[in-house]
Amino acid sequence: MQKSNNNKNNDNKFNTGNSNSNSNKSLARIYAFQFLYHLQYRKAFPSQEIINSQDQAKRARYIEDYLNYFNQTFENKNDIPSEGKLDFARKMIDGVVENYTALEDIISKHSGKWTIEKISPLDLTILLLATYELTFYHQTPVRVVIDEAIELAKKFADKSSYAFINGVLDSIAKTLSREI
Repeated sequence: MQKSNNNKNNDNKFNTGNSNSNSNKSLARIYAFQFLYHLQYRKAFPSQEIINSQDQAKRARYIEDYLNYFNQTFENKNDIPSEGKLDFARKMIDGVVENYTALEDIISKHSGKWTIEKISPLDLTILLLATYELTFYHQTPVRVVIDEAIELAKKFADKSSYAFINGVLDSIAKTLSREI
C-alpha cells in the first residue's frame, strides 16, 4: 500500500493493494477511508443539508453518485473492492456522512488540545471512520476497531499519527458501555 506518485488526472491518492492477507472488512475500511478522505481532499463533502437530511434516499443517491465518480479515479480497476466488500464500505461511508456532526463532537471531546481544524485531514478521516464504528455501528469489537484505525494510520498518515489516533480512540472507548 503506497501513495501514488502519478499526478496525471489522478485524484485517488491511494490504492488498496488488493492483498489476500487483508480481511474483507479491512479492505472495505481502506476503501471507505480513501473515499471519505477523497471527499475532504476534493472539498466535495456533502453539504450540511445532505449530512443532516433525514432523507436516506437523498443521502444514498449522493454517496452512490460520488462512489461512481470515485471508482473512475482508480488506475487499476482491480483495486476497486468487490460488491461484498463495497456493502460494508457503503455502511461505513453512509454512517459517517449521516452522523458527521455528532462524530466531530465526540472526537473534539477526546482530542485534548487539538481542535477539529488542527487535526490533519488524514487523521480526522481515520478518526471519523473509527469513531462511527465504535459509537454507532457496534458490530465490531472495540479492540478490532482501534487496531484497524492504527493500521490505517501506519499505512497512510504521518509516523506520529497512530499514537494520537490510538489515544483519542482509547479515550472514546472508555466512555462506551460495551466491553473493550
